[in-house]
Amino acid sequence: MPTRYSLVEVEKSLEEKFNANVVDKENFIDLNKDAWANYANIYKCYEIKDPSVLNSIFNAEEITMINELIEFNQSNTGHLQSDENKMWKDIQEGRLIRVVIETTDHLHISAFTMQGVCEKVMDELLVLSGIDPQEAHLDNKRYLNYLTLLKKTGYI
Repeated sequence: MPTRYSLVEVEKSLEEKFNANVVDKENFIDLNKDAWANYANIYKCYEIKDPSVLNSIFNAEEITMINELIEFNQSNTGHLQSDENKMWKDIQEGRLIRVVIETTDHLHISAFTMQGVCEKVMDELLVLSGIDPQEAHLDNKRYLNYLTLLKKTGYI
């Protein structure tokens, strides 16, 4: 059972499971200000915006939250929207998920950023991030959580 996945496997998973499209790293320049992201380590950036995919991956809680945000945003219209504000509105309203993959070794994910809320995408990214092989033992809670995610996402 793999404990780490290659960047090629990450790409394949995002593109095949979520119809994710690669987008230019420059679209994520704001991550320079994010203390949790390392812009220099960005490997690839993706957008998930296929309506049929998005409609199939949100869980009930996420759908409720999205509907509440749509209702809230509709009641607060009238402001001119920049492209950036429109992008954040699309994320809030479930029309867009953005994913940034970082790597330090050019082989595996070292970190990721997800803009948008979707448990299914988050679980996939956590699995693809892997776990240190030295942590792969049954008395390690982190490893047990990893095994649970592998099962939940269909890897085992």
